[in-house]
Amino acid sequence: MTVASEANAAIDEVWGNVPVERVGRLGGRRSRVFRLFLRMLIRSRSELVISWVWYWHALGLALARIALGRPYIICLDSYCYQAAWDMEGWHSRIHARLRYGTVLKAADLVIAETPTAAWHARQIVREDRVQMIPVCLWRRALEEVEARWARSEASLAREPVVLYAGRVARRKNLHDLIRAFGGLSERFPDWRLEIIGPVAEQDYYRELRALVNALGLAHSIRFGAPSYGEALYRRLRTSAVFALPSSGEGMPSAVLEAMYFGGAIVAGRSGSVGYQLNDGECGLLFEPGDLASLTEHLDRLMSSPVLRDDLMRRARTRMCRHFDWDLYFPALNARVLALQVGS
Repeated sequence: MTVASEANAAIDEVWGNVPVERVGRLGGRRSRVFRLFLRMLIRSRSELVISWVWYWHALGLALARIALGRPYIICLDSYCYQAAWDMEGWHSRIHARLRYGTVLKAADLVIAETPTAAWHARQIVREDRVQMIPVCLWRRALEEVEARWARSEASLAREPVVLYAGRVARRKNLHDLIRAFGGLSERFPDWRLEIIGPVAEQDYYRELRALVNALGLAHSIRFGAPSYGEALYRRLRTSAVFALPSSGEGMPSAVLEAMYFGGAIVAGRSGSVGYQLNDGECGLLFEPGDLASLTEHLDRLMSSPVLRDDLMRRARTRMCRHFDWDLYFPALNARVLALQVGS
């Protein structure tokens, strides 16, 4: 169940087979929240709502649970670090406890995407009502893609390319990536930087274009259209390095895709990226905005095929062991079934 928007207009199902129901965009935020709250109240008791704690409509879930016994699951996503858990001032702390604590306490199950989110939840609710389930991919779907490549005998050799795939927006710090790559371009004349993804901020995109031209790098830096699904996977498989220099990330699926297909990852230590990469064991991390560290890490990766291969092997192993939906859905399905039967 989601508020209708252009961003999710093409999404009919999630997790492969769960249908999405949209609530029309009527008026402002409060109107949409009210409509969503009403839709929740008229649901049959055999259905279970899964929602996120950050939106105000979640208070409607708590009310429906307390007053009518409607079961619900609440999710603490990887933006948990942005919540007001430790806000200063008694007024702010009370506000945070009312907004987040009430919703968590009334939930039948809390799904936490990261160890940090799980820790916060366990300060408020019993441990047996918290289940950690990180953002994952379907490993079997990725294996099917690889099987098709094998049957087609496609050439998937690694190229001397640093790839960024994602939105073109200022918080992605692409200006730092361009400057870092530019500082190494004379040492690595055969390498290219490719930036592919939707342009979210046109002014910033024009700034990046101007920066590329000012540095004389138009021959080695290319901007490309967004790429998704198998086309993106193929680009990852044929690139030597995947770079995500951004700040303000949560738990980006782009990192998981790069962990499975490669190339070797260099990323800003933002949100849960450090958790995904096991604190640097599976990729090189730096503080977002630290141009010198980003340049140093790129230098190491571009210089050493051995290091790249080692990081890619470690990343793929970790992704398969920790970020496959099939590792978590049996237990989650059992919990959901128990809640539905109990209701």
